[in-house]
Amino acid sequence: VDEEGSVWTFGSNSCGQLGHTSWLDKRNPTKVNSLARIDSIGCLDYCTICIDSNGHAWWFGRSPVGTGQESCSPVQVSGVPPFSDVFC
Repeated sequence: VDEEGSVWTFGSNSCGQLGHTSWLDKRNPTKVNSLARIDSIGCLDYCTICIDSNGHAWWFGRSPVGTGQESCSPVQVSGVPPFSDVFC
């Protein structure tokens, strides 16, 4: 996460965990264009979770709740109160 709250990711992307709307690996840091004002970020096996400045949680990659879903684009977590931080 840079000073402006933009997320940059790179590396293996077998489950979409880089958030770039594709499953292509990235050799260099690349901005995740669909996210803004991110305050906190955490990573699990094949999943990235971000918390934005409004406390909304976003995930991409393999679903962190064990549903078997995968998404190569950020998905907002619904039905939960705002978060202030994420630890993985």
